[in-house]
Amino acid sequence: PGTRPERPGYLAGQEPRRAPRRFDAAITVGLLAAGLVNVAGSIGANADPSQAINQSYALFGGGTYEVTPQTSVIGIAVNVVNIVVFVLAAWISLELVKRKRLAFWVPIVGAVVATVITSVLVLTLIVQDPAFQQIMSSRGP
Repeated sequence: PGTRPERPGYLAGQEPRRAPRRFDAAITVGLLAAGLVNVAGSIGANADPSQAINQSYALFGGGTYEVTPQTSVIGIAVNVVNIVVFVLAAWISLELVKRKRLAFWVPIVGAVVATVITSVLVLTLIVQDPAFQQIMSSRGP
């Protein structure tokens, strides 16, 4: 009375079963597809960051970005970062899916990493720009 029968344990050498991850592969592939469209679709815009910077300046009523020799270098670097991070995220994700491991988080982390790196790269252009400095000084504390 009061004791429950024990469930039999796993046999020697037998791995515990994992619950099936029914939607992980589909979600992972969907995120990778969205990432591929984003990376491929932004190559042209990233190659010339001055256009995006000028659009941002317009929102703040600022001047015009002064193109420097670093502008095209940063544009190329942004594209390289996006492509490399996407390829790594895709490779790691597909390896995890193949091994039936949780994988949907990898494309999300890849997107965050790429966004942080590219934001820092573009900010290096912006903070040195006289128009940006003018916008910041006209806003005041």
